Amino acid sequence: EGSMPCEIGHLLSLESLIFKYDDIGGVIPHEIGNLSNLIHLEFLDIGLTGNIPASLGNLSKLETMTIRLNRKLSGTIPIELNQLESMVNIDMRANDLHGPLEVMGGWTNLKALSLTQNWFNETIPANVGNMKSLVEIDIGSNVIGGTLPSELGLLTNLEILNLERNDLHGPIPDTFKNLSKLIVLALGTNQLDSSIPGPDVFEGMERLELLDVAQNRLTGTISIDNPLCTRGVNLLLDCTLGREIDCKCENHNCVCLY
Repeated sequence: EGSMPCEIGHLLSLESLIFKYDDIGGVIPHEIGNLSNLIHLEFLDIGLTGNIPASLGNLSKLETMTIRLNRKLSGTIPIELNQLESMVNIDMRANDLHGPLEVMGGWTNLKALSLTQNWFNETIPANVGNMKSLVEIDIGSNVIGGTLPSELGLLTNLEILNLERNDLHGPIPDTFKNLSKLIVLALGTNQLDSSIPGPDVFEGMERLELLDVAQNRLTGTISIDNPLCTRGVNLLLDCTLGREIDCKCENHNCVCLY
């Protein structure tokens, strides 16, 4: 038990810095930003407090950053972190982070982003369309508002898109038809309030296995010749009176949530 010493910033040859499942506590020393050769950073369930220091934006060689399960780590993701162009994987699940997400637009080589179970409370920025290497996005269980940006349709390598349990409203953009590699589309428990997209949006999603749009305000019909039916996609739908989606599939792949 204790905290990370400031002297850790003197280990200039360090390539991996990993602390996990320990009661280290304290704040992240800003001196870690001096570790210019660092490639892997992992602070997993170690009782961190305070904020993420802006100096981490100096870690130009960093490829993976895991800062997860530190329930008293608060504040925003510093905009300086958008300079980390070598990043491949960012996992900041289950902290107490909030604020805007514009920082993500600089992570052009990122393949996996997980920010679930925080308190991010603004909108998904249009610059998310810069992240064309992304394979997985998980920003579920926050309080993100606004609409789904059409720029999400630019992420043509995306396989998993999880935005469930937020406060999103409006339609599912037609640009989603470009997400041909998508396997999971989880949008449940939001305030989406338009018609379910037509068959042309789902036609190109040949790998889709799960569509979750339950507990929204979407309406409309999924016809028997819709690709969602003919390909046997597992569907979680709203069936509450007045906002129900009428599913005509005959292969029992529709699950209604009331």
